[in-house]
Amino acid sequence: MGHPPTPCTFAKATKPHQEHPESNRDSLLTDQESRLAVICDGVGDVMGAGQAARLAARTIKKRWQDLLTPDAEPDLADVLQQLLEEANRAVLALGMRLAKKEQKTDKDGKHTHYAETTIALALLYPHGDGYLMAYAHVGDSRVYLLRRDEPIQRLTVDDGYFTWIMGKGELNEQDALRIDQASRAEELTEEERAHFDMRNGISQSLGSEGLTFHLGQIEICPNDRILLCTDGIHDNLTDAEIERILRAGARTTVAKKLLQQAVERSQQDDKVHIRAKKDDMSAIVITCHFSRFLIHKIQRL
Repeated sequence: MGHPPTPCTFAKATKPHQEHPESNRDSLLTDQESRLAVICDGVGDVMGAGQAARLAARTIKKRWQDLLTPDAEPDLADVLQQLLEEANRAVLALGMRLAKKEQKTDKDGKHTHYAETTIALALLYPHGDGYLMAYAHVGDSRVYLLRRDEPIQRLTVDDGYFTWIMGKGELNEQDALRIDQASRAEELTEEERAHFDMRNGISQSLGSEGLTFHLGQIEICPNDRILLCTDGIHDNLTDAEIERILRAGARTTVAKKLLQQAVERSQQDDKVHIRAKKDDMSAIVITCHFSRFLIHKIQRL
């Protein structure tokens, strides 16, 4: 691969919806050797949802390994763009094959969508005396960053209902965040509760034409924690609850702790706790335990 694996721990956990335990439409993939994490959530109750999620994750991994060379530092923004374009082409092709097999069309004569998935990915690359993290997403799977002495940061902005309604000028960012993070019905007005109940809608996913890919980069520091998760996690847990679990959890088990808390929440009565939502749930937590001294030592090898 050209560089040794980053001194980070990759922990992951996933669980299917309790009503279809044999079929998890989430897919998650980690590769510590190539410093890659990918999480996908197959969209909808269709035959190709889980297939789309698995195909997108595998395609990202294969393409990243093809692009990762020992001789030159890649343009990470260009790499992210290539990864997502190739994953989208693969999911589009899968959808076309499934639609042709079913020979079904919608009322306009177009093929029904049979394969779509959200995606969030992160890749770490040595840079200077540390690492850069390049990250990207489509849909409402998220990437969070937790730094030792700072509040949790949500690095991604969902392709979802709140982004759409803010774009129309009907909600400002502060009110949208407050509504999105509510836990009890009494915290919201009737109109705000209507917004809350619409929060699961997404505006785009892999498997569609004309997508906007969201790309970013950030320097990673020693002791940082990075979370990638599907909406089964962040719908059930508030950002504050996610932060508390990330801070306290051991690096090898923290993803399982997040999953356990989300599952427990999903089983509560949604009349008591309005976030309770049964769903497929997946989380990847990357704990970075490198030191600047170690990076210098690696680079001299």
